[in-house]
Amino acid sequence: MLFREEDLGLRKALSPPGRVRQADVEKVVEALEQTAATADAVDVQKLAEETERGRRKVVSTLALLAAAGGVEVTATGQVKPGD
Repeated sequence: MLFREEDLGLRKALSPPGRVRQADVEKVVEALEQTAATADAVDVQKLAEETERGRRKVVSTLALLAAAGGVEVTATGQVKPGD
C-alpha cells in the first residue's frame, strides 16, 4: 500500500472542528462588553489582541455566540453585543 503525506490533510479537513472552552467564551464576552462601552462595534482582530487568543479561536467563539444570539456581526465584519 502506498502512503502519501498529502493524505493526512484530508483526514484533518474532514474531522470535526475544535471545541471552544468556557474560559475562551468568558474572555471574549468580557472584552466585547468593555470595548462596546466606547465603540458601537469591534473588529475581530482587536478582540483577538485584547483577549490574547488567536484570531481563529475568537472567530469560532464568536460564531457560537452569534448562533445563540449573543452577538451580532455587522455587514463590515465587525461584532457588537446582541440585543
